[in-house]
Amino acid sequence: LPHAQLLGVEQDQVDVLALENGFWNRISVNDVQNELSILPQLARQKAVESNLPSEAENALQKQLHERIHTRQPLKLVFTSSVKND
Repeated sequence: LPHAQLLGVEQDQVDVLALENGFWNRISVNDVQNELSILPQLARQKAVESNLPSEAENALQKQLHERIHTRQPLKLVFTSSVKND
């Protein structure tokens, strides 16, 4: 099997409930838009740092072990997705 990989990080919805300015710190619509534009990159980075693909592979192994009862131990072999020509 190919190794698990992160295919996408989509944002379903973001609600700004209140936009309050401080006395010294004014918040503009551009400030909010700039911060929201960073969220997909941050989400992808956090997913990679949290070792999410490895956790997915372990979860698959566990689910198959629980559902398929074999006499011999079931072992998944993950290979590199790079083609050798």
